[in-house]
Amino acid sequence: MAVCAVPQIVVFSVVYLQPMHRAWSYWAYSKLRMVILFSQGLKIQTAHGFPAAFSLEAIKQWLMRVLPTSDAQYFLLAFAAAGAKPQTAVLPPFLVLTMYSLVSFLAEVCGNHPLWQRHGVHVYRKMQDKRQVALGFNAQSEIALGFLLLLGLPFPGRAPMFAFMTWQFLRMRYWSPDAAVYHRQVRC
Repeated sequence: MAVCAVPQIVVFSVVYLQPMHRAWSYWAYSKLRMVILFSQGLKIQTAHGFPAAFSLEAIKQWLMRVLPTSDAQYFLLAFAAAGAKPQTAVLPPFLVLTMYSLVSFLAEVCGNHPLWQRHGVHVYRKMQDKRQVALGFNAQSEIALGFLLLLGLPFPGRAPMFAFMTWQFLRMRYWSPDAAVYHRQVRC
């Protein structure tokens, strides 16, 4: 996640999940999905740049290099969610990624601060120890999102295009070099 987006994602998530005011929830969700979309796009641009040229061949080569990465796959999920009605089940993978980005950023920036040395280092180490569990949780929540969207197809609030794109996302995650292990563990 882009560091500038981390506080926004946390704040908009809290406002979205509050049960008091429905209009605030809808407003926060619309802002949240845009922040997630733009932060994922920024991650792709930072890591891989733009295509060498804007010819079809250059774009194809760039896509072949970028699409197997988790950043690109999460960008596609965020893009699909941006056009759909609010779905709380989309948030857990992004929130887990945000928390890991936040803790890594704080470890890098505040590593020598006494308060970080006293409390933050323990949180950082615990999160690093549980990284595999967090990635497994992300795989579980991604697959659960796919099934929730399938189960919702016969009902009035359905989102067939979002369901289709989510299942394409799951297919890519199943064959992704960095997520395949977790998705195969969940599916078996």
